[in-house]
Amino acid sequence: MYEKLFRRLIFVQTVSILSTTVAVIVDSSITSMFLGEAALSASGMAMPLVMFFATIGGAVAVGFQTVVARKLGQGDRDGASSGFNYILILTLTISIVGTACIVLFSKQLALFLGATQDTYEYSQVIGYLKGYAIGVPAYSLMLLLTPVMFIDADKNRVTTATFVMVVVDILLDLINVFYIKQEMFGMAVASSISYIAAAAVLLVHFRRKETNISLNLRIAKPVALGAIFKNSSTYTIYHICKSLLTYFINILLIRYGRPEEVAVFAALSALSLVLTSAGSAMGSVTLSLSSLFHGEKDVSREKQIRIIFARHSLAICGTATIIAVIFAPLISRLFIHPDSAQFNSCVTGLRLLALSLVMNSVNNCYRNYFQGVDKLSSSLMVCTLQYLLAPVGALFIILTMGADKWIWFFYIIGEGFTLIVAALLKGKDRGSDCLDREILIEDPGQLESATEMLEHTLSAGNSSKSKLQLASDVIKSVADICTDTKRQKTELNLRAYEIGDELKCSVETNLTDSEGRIKQIVQTNQNKLIYSEVFGLKRIIVEDLRDGR
Repeated sequence: MYEKLFRRLIFVQTVSILSTTVAVIVDSSITSMFLGEAALSASGMAMPLVMFFATIGGAVAVGFQTVVARKLGQGDRDGASSGFNYILILTLTISIVGTACIVLFSKQLALFLGATQDTYEYSQVIGYLKGYAIGVPAYSLMLLLTPVMFIDADKNRVTTATFVMVVVDILLDLINVFYIKQEMFGMAVASSISYIAAAAVLLVHFRRKETNISLNLRIAKPVALGAIFKNSSTYTIYHICKSLLTYFINILLIRYGRPEEVAVFAALSALSLVLTSAGSAMGSVTLSLSSLFHGEKDVSREKQIRIIFARHSLAICGTATIIAVIFAPLISRLFIHPDSAQFNSCVTGLRLLALSLVMNSVNNCYRNYFQGVDKLSSSLMVCTLQYLLAPVGALFIILTMGADKWIWFFYIIGEGFTLIVAALLKGKDRGSDCLDREILIEDPGQLESATEMLEHTLSAGNSSKSKLQLASDVIKSVADICTDTKRQKTELNLRAYEIGDELKCSVETNLTDSEGRIKQIVQTNQNKLIYSEVFGLKRIIVEDLRDGR
């Protein structure tokens, strides 16, 4: 069952990731084909700064989603709306300041990013940064609004906004190339206008009569920023590492006399978004399922997930590897002209990137698995190795040894070294897996509070499906209020699915009964609440949601 669920979720996640990478691939291809490799090199130099601003906006969005979801779970819609509007004002303020800084210091930033003064690449980097700066506020707004659409069950609008962004970007890129001819400045402006169009599509959402979150800047009230950034710390570190990776690879290539390879690296970076999409999707699914099973203290299913992600990494990414290796010359033509001196380098780099895909996927799964089972230090170690220290260190050693023909081997060396470390970390923690636990509730008043929160939560949903999702979150909170623990298996574990079915039916038919059923579960057996029993309820609800029931 879990393997089928794993495949279905991987497919959905992969499609989602690919939909957002189309514009990057087309941008890079059009830039290289019509503006030349020097222009592609300039876009590659500017990319670390673009990724940095995306990281800031994304971090705020991820942290905001968690904080606001909790407020909605408590029935505090006014608090959620006031917090959203405060974060909106803060995000726009920061992004406008960022835009001004990029425009004012574009020359200094171009030099910092590796461009040589008074060269074609230098002027193109400056132009790209200025054009991109125009869209920073809209891009930040788009990132912030996206989780609001999911909270309000309007995810189709996100799909529409993404489609509009991609189409507008491609059309304006072509107009720039054939008519306006503003080179990299025009390409960046095209991207900025596409961000504005996508943000406009998302803003239309607030014209709906009923939303969980209201757009009204006058009701903005400060929220705890510390909680927002704490909840997004893992996301932030991951994306900062990727930004720094791009920056240091560019700098090493330039400093060691291979500036022409920056364009090749830009092409490979764009292609990697597609090639690693399945691996990234598997990592995301692994995080969700490992978190669920770890919460249930279900060691057998945690192990099963590790076996499943290893098998799927080999099958899916192995297939992608074979295709990329065979068709590398054809794919490389989309970015580097066959007559270019860098064409063979691009073909070699693509093949070596493809050969690292299986290891990349397994590393992604390990990183997310560690996060899901609350081993954050292991997750962060794998992250910093995979996306910064290992590949940069490998390239540095290759270049210092003068092995210029081997530069793209850093993909394989970096992923291979990370995989060894990840496996060692997992082996080290092999004996620390938890057993099923019996949880005791010492204060009956805590249960009263939890059931009251359940009632408020259920009344906040807009549909039976969203009510079930919110109910599953509250069921987890009931387990969280438990105080004492001891390792013990009981016969009540066998009743988890039976009770889960009863609660599911209660939620679907009569919300008041569901509150009473939770009380009844706890009041039996001398006020003892079985941890796995509560999470059994959550598992059934979550699986029903995934099956679309």
